[in-house]
Amino acid sequence: MNLINTNNKAVFLKDVTDALEKNLDSALARKITGFAFQYFGGLPMEEFKGRRFSDVYGAIISCWNFLQHHQASEPKVRVFNPDLENHGWQSSHTVVAVLHHNMPFLIDSLRMLLNERELTIHSIQHTVLYIEREKDGTFVELLPRKATSPKDRAEAVMFIEVDRHNRSEDLKALEEAVYQLLSEVRTAVSDYEAMKGKAVALIDELKSGSCGIEDATMKAEAVDFLTWLAKDHFTFLGYAQYELKLTKKDSYLEHVKGSELGIMHGHAEGLKRLKLSDLPQRTQQVMLGKEVLIFAKSFTRSRIHRPAYPDYISVKKFDAAGNVIGEHRFLGLYTATVYSERTDQIPILRRKTQEVINRSGLNIRDHGGKELDQILAVYPRDELFQMSVDELYDVAMSVLYIQERRKIRVFMREDAFGRFVYCLVYVPRDIYNTDLRRKIEAVLVAALDGQDVDFTTYFSESVLARTQFNIKVKPCENRVLNVHEVQEQIIA
Repeated sequence: MNLINTNNKAVFLKDVTDALEKNLDSALARKITGFAFQYFGGLPMEEFKGRRFSDVYGAIISCWNFLQHHQASEPKVRVFNPDLENHGWQSSHTVVAVLHHNMPFLIDSLRMLLNERELTIHSIQHTVLYIEREKDGTFVELLPRKATSPKDRAEAVMFIEVDRHNRSEDLKALEEAVYQLLSEVRTAVSDYEAMKGKAVALIDELKSGSCGIEDATMKAEAVDFLTWLAKDHFTFLGYAQYELKLTKKDSYLEHVKGSELGIMHGHAEGLKRLKLSDLPQRTQQVMLGKEVLIFAKSFTRSRIHRPAYPDYISVKKFDAAGNVIGEHRFLGLYTATVYSERTDQIPILRRKTQEVINRSGLNIRDHGGKELDQILAVYPRDELFQMSVDELYDVAMSVLYIQERRKIRVFMREDAFGRFVYCLVYVPRDIYNTDLRRKIEAVLVAALDGQDVDFTTYFSESVLARTQFNIKVKPCENRVLNVHEVQEQIIA
């Protein structure tokens, strides 16, 4: 059995070249050699070391054949179990092969889908090739990969080996799931500029004197926030416009047909008719209040880019009398820079954090003021957007008190729509470990009857470690958060 045992990619590619020249006519061997050098150029040797050379060789031929026809307007997906008789190579795993016009979010979204289906990824090969094709999609030639390569010729090639599926219906179901995911990615990416354009158009609308917003400061802050958002601080995934319909019996929030963009085209949560009386009172107050912007989380995890609960940013519409008549709703994910950018550079957050500092009475140049400023600077960004100044002040001052004390403290807050409870848990850093985090999580989920949970742990120079638990719950009226009881259970 001829196993690949080298770490030297040049030696490996020389062996591939020799095998191609030995088994194929010279013209075809040259073409596939050029492909192999591009395909394997960015892949680590760990992907191949220890595998039979004959299987890797057969996989190269299989991938080459897979490239020979492709219409750029449609994805090409093949899910199969390689065997020598039909494919010229074999594997103990199932292969997911994808060919798609290159665009953002393809590989990370596909990886998320496979993880969601609890499939172990045993090998992942991904590259971008520039291919010249006939109008009917037939392969003509592989173009050089360089900065000036035409983007409309770029095609993402993915060969991923996962846990083996032996039943044909399982292979078909996985293939259909991949096609559906790729459709969502294409829709989100193709509508991205249109969704961003909606945000930009709202800036002009808010600046006009006919937007129905009387508070000039609130209006200016909304304009600044949307301007900041459109400067690559938000990955727009979906958009829809809503109108508030009043009847004799009730009020309803209905989406405007035809306004959907991105994944809101088929987003069940976003497109259903919402009866306001079915919502908790505090939710109704938020939706009908004078605040221009509403921040919340989607009830459904993102299938694109990263597996978080996407953010809803709603911009309310007002009539001339200042009454809410609808909203523009954006669905997406804040970009990575938002979580490291200083809060004094982010509209909405800079006002909230400054109000907390002012209310504290602390001098920002003194020890206490510096500590408070640091607490606000590293406070979870999603929480900062959603919390009121009063809520933020109470938590920030409590955290300041325990900052250098080996105390266990729990802070809990329900979101405006009653769909999540956010829990911040501080414990002494020297006793924090994964086992403790799991026990704390179990206490919180049991206390809140949680349906799902995310967590993020943050370590600083403080003696305390902070873990944020985002717990998905069933909406209900007047939820009671037994913070003291939960805290005592965690201490115990």
